[in-house]
Amino acid sequence: MLINLMLQKFQEFYTAIKVKPMEVGLTILLLTSILYTMTQTVTEPDLWGRIKFGNDVLMSHNPHLVDHYNYVVKNVHWVDIEWLSGVILALAYNIAKTPGLLAIKLIIVSLILINIYHNLRNAKFSVLVSVLLLSLVVDLISVGTFVIRAHLFTYLFLGLLISVILNYRYINKRYLFAIPLIFICWVNLHGGFIAGLALYGLFVIVEILCIKLSKDYNNQLIENQQKIIILVLTLVLALGVTLFNPWGFVLLKTIFVPDTLGRPEIPEWSPLNILSLNGLFYFGLLFLAIFSFLKSKLKIYLPEFLMFLILTIVPLIALRHLPLYGVSVVSLISLHLYSAIKQSFLKNLNGFNLVQLNTQYFFFVCSILLAVLINFQTCKNAFILKYNDMPYGAMKLLQNTNTKGNLVVYFNWGEYIIYHLGSMIKVSMDPRRELVYPRNIYNDNIRFTLGVFDWDDILDKYDTNMVLVPKNIAAYNLMKLKPGYECVYDDSLSALFVKQDFKWFVNLKNAAKECLSLNIAKTEKEHNFP
Repeated sequence: MLINLMLQKFQEFYTAIKVKPMEVGLTILLLTSILYTMTQTVTEPDLWGRIKFGNDVLMSHNPHLVDHYNYVVKNVHWVDIEWLSGVILALAYNIAKTPGLLAIKLIIVSLILINIYHNLRNAKFSVLVSVLLLSLVVDLISVGTFVIRAHLFTYLFLGLLISVILNYRYINKRYLFAIPLIFICWVNLHGGFIAGLALYGLFVIVEILCIKLSKDYNNQLIENQQKIIILVLTLVLALGVTLFNPWGFVLLKTIFVPDTLGRPEIPEWSPLNILSLNGLFYFGLLFLAIFSFLKSKLKIYLPEFLMFLILTIVPLIALRHLPLYGVSVVSLISLHLYSAIKQSFLKNLNGFNLVQLNTQYFFFVCSILLAVLINFQTCKNAFILKYNDMPYGAMKLLQNTNTKGNLVVYFNWGEYIIYHLGSMIKVSMDPRRELVYPRNIYNDNIRFTLGVFDWDDILDKYDTNMVLVPKNIAAYNLMKLKPGYECVYDDSLSALFVKQDFKWFVNLKNAAKECLSLNIAKTEKEHNFP
């Protein structure tokens, strides 16, 4: 039975090749390129923390964690706004190591692309044009999909939210009842749900105003009243289900703190560079959108247009919002874009349209498996860390000497140290930021990193024993002048300073000499995650 079904699918595929061989070939080439881009993965600082904290939840069977990994604030009952993402990533890593993590990413990104593809096909685009537009989307979202983190779930659920709104508009108003289901999952996976909730709230308010002010409101009174009831009800339900999380309203209160403070230490919170390659793709999609709205014969609905404007502006505020623009705007403009170009030369690109939709999805899945097979070595090496990615040498020194103490650590390295040395070394800061550390302690760490004002407060206020910093920041040079501290280990990336009256000082200094005498090739070789 299965063999016959597969033969039928391949027969349809063969028919499409005979009719439009160039188009089918170009489509496959583009799809392979898309899937190759999907497999590219680098390791980012948050991944160690997600797995570590996810395992903590699995071990305690409780997401209510008390932080024991820092020494500057004691026994913090912190709200992990990505707790379920951490559990999923920890389970994937525990079961299948790095291939498990890569599989999670590929599944989520594939669902994102399939959802956008489905919207484009609903807008009557041919397969080739749909895949062309997907190529543009992949480049826009790659900022967020080159790494494995909880943000992937926000990209997925925002895309689904847009799809539900489009289905409400053009198919059936009852599709909106899927909205609460989206938010009950989203709230436990990533804090980006709050942006989705605000976006949907804006849509509901503007949509109700448009319905009320429409000329035919009284002519279709019952239908319009039903729409308003469904809009209000789904918004109330969406708000209500966000309380279905381990902390209830406290999570909603907490989520606003990280989103209202600046992040000078995180490059992706800087605005999109319009002269970069990302800027080129951004303006490419923006040009298509403007062309669509100017040339389309369809009515432009204000609620969806406002959503488009908001999602277009946010990348100019922070680069990290560029994937949100990518996963949503193509779907929002799809019908207008089709209306604008349906008389152009693109109307003849329909060779793959001879293949049924379920067969198209069949080959999409086959292409994913083929791309992973072709790029097996790339996938296998996706989590290989270079020597200069993380302070591997300093971490091994502390680990091999079984050192126990308090460490001022560079922001991006906090969760790396927690993952490997959490039972022995307590840190001054890590990427959880305001979820664990009060504002004054965060400021102490930033001043230390930048080497400004009272830069050494973090050393003097708290029981600090050691300092681990990159050699390319101001704190490194200042620490060389700091009385009472001595650099016992340094390499091309980092330097470890130890307080001279610290009980582990002599052991670390002697062990560091042995470490530095090792062959450079051994200390600087690549190593696999974690």
